Amino acid sequence: MYSYFDTHCDTLLKLYKHGKTLFDKALHINYEALTVYKNTVQCFALFNEGDLKIQDYFDAADFLKKECDSSGRMSLCTDTYGIDKAFRQGKTAAVLTAEGIGNTPDFKPEHIFMLKKSGYMMTGLVWNGDNSLCGGALGGNAGITTIGAVTLRNMEKSDMIVDVSHMSERSCADVFGIFCKPVVASHSNLDSVCPNKRNLSDSNAAGIIKSGGAIGITVYPPFVGGKNSIEDLIAHTDRIISMGGAGNICIGADFDGIAEAVDGIRGGGDMIRLFEAFARHNYPKKLINDISFNNIYNIFKKYEI
Repeated sequence: MYSYFDTHCDTLLKLYKHGKTLFDKALHINYEALTVYKNTVQCFALFNEGDLKIQDYFDAADFLKKECDSSGRMSLCTDTYGIDKAFRQGKTAAVLTAEGIGNTPDFKPEHIFMLKKSGYMMTGLVWNGDNSLCGGALGGNAGITTIGAVTLRNMEKSDMIVDVSHMSERSCADVFGIFCKPVVASHSNLDSVCPNKRNLSDSNAAGIIKSGGAIGITVYPPFVGGKNSIEDLIAHTDRIISMGGAGNICIGADFDGIAEAVDGIRGGGDMIRLFEAFARHNYPKKLINDISFNNIYNIFKKYEI
C-alpha cells in the first residue's frame, strides 16, 4: 500500500465559502478518498481570485482546524512532526497552503510571518493574471516586482515554501535568483510534453530540480495532453526523470479546482491507479514511493532544519 502526499487541491474554498463538508462524496477530496492510502498528507490551498481579504486566510485556517478536530479523522499539521503524529494516531494530515496571495487587496509582505504562524506552510504569489507581486502564467510575462521580492525574502526568513505554479515564465526564473531554498511547483506539468502557458518550461523545471525542490504533477487534461490518459501523464514524469529529476517529482492533482481529470481518475482515492501504472512502466518500487510521498515530505522536512 502506498503513502500519498498531494501538494494541491482547491477543496478548502468549497468548505470555507460554500458550506461543503469533507463527508460529501461528491468532492474529489473527501474523508473516504483520503483513507485509501497507508498514510495521507493533503495540502489544502485557499485560492483567491481577488475577492478574499487577508483576514479570510486566518479565518479559513481556524475553520479547517475546527473541521479537523470535529471529524476525529484528520489533523491540521504545521510541521512534519505534526504529520508524523497524525499518522501514529491513524489520521490524515492536513496542511494549509495559500494560492494567489498577491490577489489579496490588503496584502502586505509582513503578512507572511502571520500566515506562517497561523499554519500556512506554502504560498503561491499569483493566479494566472499579473498582480502586484509578479507576473502570472496568462499575463504579459512580467517578472517579480519589488514588493514581490520583499515577500519572497520574508518567506525565506519564515521558512515558508514558495509555490511557483501559475507564475509567468519570467517570474519563475526570477525566483531562483531571489529565493535560496527549495522551490516547489505545486501543480504544474511540462510545456515540452504538453504545450500550455500554465505548464513549466524545461528551463524552469531544471531550475526547480537544481534548487532541490519538486514539481507536482497535475491530472487536469489541458495540462496533460495526448489522449487524456494516465499513460500521457506518465510522459511528464518520464521527461522530468530524463532531466535528472527522479527525486523532484511529486503529486499536485488540483482536485476540486478542475472540472475533469485524466481518464480513470475521479478523485483523490483514484491516484493509486497512477502508482500502479508506474509499476507497469517498470518504475522501481522505491521511485514510486518517492513520487507518491517521500520526495515532497523530505522537502517539507528540509525547511525545518
